[in-house]
Amino acid sequence: MPAAIEIVEVEGKQVVAARIFELPADQKPAYVKTKGMNRGSFVRVHDSDRQLTTYEVSILLANRTQPRYDAELVLEATLDDLDGALVDAFVARLRANKPSTFRDATADETLLLVGAADRDDGGVLRPTLAGLLALGRYPQRLGMTPRDGRSPRSTATITSRSTRRCTRSRGR
Repeated sequence: MPAAIEIVEVEGKQVVAARIFELPADQKPAYVKTKGMNRGSFVRVHDSDRQLTTYEVSILLANRTQPRYDAELVLEATLDDLDGALVDAFVARLRANKPSTFRDATADETLLLVGAADRDDGGVLRPTLAGLLALGRYPQRLGMTPRDGRSPRSTATITSRSTRRCTRSRGR
């Protein structure tokens, strides 16, 4: 979107005012083409411009689209790392709630359809990060290296707690 430029009166004097609209996330960062993206990207701070760091540019590029880390395969995992009882209950619930989609699908097909599993480059069905976190027996023990071999961008701590309430007090 082009800048909105107009002449306005401020304290009795005419000044040129320009309103620069923010770019949509999928077009960031704006940069001086002759300097390139890393050296030509700036941010306005008060009355000056500050050059973005390489890290800041990479964050803007990463945020151009919605990250789909949960859809990445966990190469160290197999379907044996999923809790069979949880998978069965999950599949049964989907069949009950969406029979037209899941009634005739096998458990493996269902996991594929909902994105809980996918095939690796060799055709082996493996859990995705989402599938492992939702249906896994103990996902913390796996390194969770995505298909492209990068290190995970963040860590997750999985905890489990009982929903039963304690009725006895220890004198507190």
